[in-house]
Amino acid sequence: MDEASSRNTTAAASSSSTTSAASLLSAPNIDELPPTYLPDGVNFPLILAPMVRCSTLPLRTLSLSHSFHLPFSEEIIDKSLLACTLSYNSFLNTYDFSKTRQLKKGKIQSICILRLLPSQPLILQIGTSSPQLSLLSVQPLLPHILGIDVNMGCPKPFSLKGGMGAALLKTPELARGIIMELVKSGKPVSAKVRLLDGENEDVIYNNTLTFINNLVKVGLSLITIHLRTINDSSHESCKKRYWMISKFVDDLNIPVIINGDVWSKQDVQEIKEKGCKGVMVARGGLSGMVKFGETGKGKDELIGDYLRLCLQFDNHFINTKYVVLEMINFRRLTDEGKEILDDTDKSKFTVKQVCGVKDYEGLCGLFGVEYVKEKEEEEEKGVERKYDDKYFLKDEEKKDEKVAKKQKIDA
Repeated sequence: MDEASSRNTTAAASSSSTTSAASLLSAPNIDELPPTYLPDGVNFPLILAPMVRCSTLPLRTLSLSHSFHLPFSEEIIDKSLLACTLSYNSFLNTYDFSKTRQLKKGKIQSICILRLLPSQPLILQIGTSSPQLSLLSVQPLLPHILGIDVNMGCPKPFSLKGGMGAALLKTPELARGIIMELVKSGKPVSAKVRLLDGENEDVIYNNTLTFINNLVKVGLSLITIHLRTINDSSHESCKKRYWMISKFVDDLNIPVIINGDVWSKQDVQEIKEKGCKGVMVARGGLSGMVKFGETGKGKDELIGDYLRLCLQFDNHFINTKYVVLEMINFRRLTDEGKEILDDTDKSKFTVKQVCGVKDYEGLCGLFGVEYVKEKEEEEEKGVERKYDDKYFLKDEEKKDEKVAKKQKIDA
């Protein structure tokens, strides 16, 4: 949800480069809303999904060199944005949206929530349950983004408890109020939703259509639909619902983007033939990004490119290591996704090997990337969300147990 990178050399060039939230704007005429943020001249855009901890500047940049046309930021909570200050980083030529916190002995830690390139297209995804805070939180970033997306599909407890994400599917008037407020920004506003629950597939479709149309009436310019309900397992294929795609296209008067189980170019083509305006790729973009590009590179070459971008943009090591681990393991994939991936998608390094490295020097050495160590004070660099290597190792331990059990039975 928050971009885990920072550099203490960030400089606020002038008062115009440091911005605070502005007051609410007047409501626009719905008939005069800005056009959608889909890129001009692209027949069927490939969009990098907003992925927690992963959709930071290095991965967004990498995707654009592998046939993706438009990246989303990871979801950032409105209250977190409101605690930040926007400044120009002259060392990296980026804009950094950062907040600070007090450490022991009077030291200040800077945490970069969002880092963006002035020349790179970006859709900002926010997590919110407040119409007023949603608009206030995005104000400083409006000159630097193409559009705003509201997360209305995340099923994680953190989002649900805060009334955000998929919780908004059960509060349609609140969701409507958020969109109504955000269109005052003058930017195209979209939402990413899951399917609503229902006793059968037709009811699921109709409930979802009603919810989306409720948002269209107040200015929603584009919708991304994840073809799962909040209760569906991510390990079960959602392609059984491909029949819904052409119906959504026919029944909605805004562009429709489809998300869910997009593993290959063949999947992209199948979705395209059903009439929607683009496709959003999440897990397939982590585990098999090489599947969508024309570079001919393998997984480890791709990771090498990713590490170079992390060094270039001063991405925090903990965040970088997390993304590399997500790129080399396939624990989140459906059985179909695992079957589609081949040797070009696999790393010669194991999860255990990557978990064993503790710094950039070790990680770069593993993947053959040149690393020049810089003197820095680690205690002053912040990362918003940390993780434990056990998060990945526990799946490896389960695999080892299954292998040992099978060997015992075979013996």
